[in-house]
Formats: sequence, structure tokens, C-alpha cells
Amino acid sequence: MMNAMLRMLMVVMLLAIGLERGCGEEVDITTMRAVPPGNYLCNLRIHGKEELLNFEVKGTELLCVNAKEKGMIGLRGKTHWIGNGVFMTRLEGGDYVATQFWVFSKDGTAVIKEVPDRGEKQRAVPVTGETLDK
Repeated sequence: MMNAMLRMLMVVMLLAIGLERGCGEEVDITTMRAVPPGNYLCNLRIHGKEELLNFEVKGTELLCVNAKEKGMIGLRGKTHWIGNGVFMTRLEGGDYVATQFWVFSKDGTAVIKEVPDRGEKQRAVPVTGETLDK
């Protein structure tokens, strides 16, 4: 139990400071018209619980390819460009539906704000493959 708690704390810390692929490579958010393709590790608050989900992004489509809660695998979403590195994302699957804004930073990570915003600290961090480890 203690190892799981320490691992979760490490993951949250890594997400908070954005240590993964993309850091060091500056992104010009003023010219972003699409979420860069690839995988993103997201910490989301779903049904009152902190969850880790790995989304694969292709074009405007998101697909959850791995998750701590296996019932979330297959969750789908679609992004819509708002401007200056901001995208509205709609996620749907099972009994979960959410509208979010992904606000990208020049380090390639994104702060995720839910609608309505309840003050959650949620992020999307570029990762390699379907990992839940970083």
C-alpha cells in the first residue's frame, strides 16, 4: 500500500512539473492549430477519484489506450481548436461525459480545466507509448 502511494505521489509530481517528452522542445502555442499527435498521460478526477489515463491523439480524435481504472480504456474524445494553444475537448464513454479545455504551455504539456471547473489540478503530459508510469 505504501509503495502504491509513493508511486502515485511520484506520478503526480512528474505531471505537475512536466518531466517527460516534449520538455526542452519549445512549442509555439500561437501557431498551434491541432493537439500534437502522440500519447498523453493525464491525471483526471473521475467520479470523485483521481485517475491516470493515457490518451492517444490522432488528428482531432482522442482514445484512451491505457488507464489505472481499466473500465476507462476505450473512452473517446474529440478536440476543437479555440486559439493560442487552447482546445476544447469532449470526452464520452460508459457513464462518463466531460467537457474540458486543454491549455498548452510552450513545454508541450497542457493544463486541463473541466467545465464546470472545480479547482482540480489536472494535466496532460506527452509520453512515449501507452505508459502510466510518468
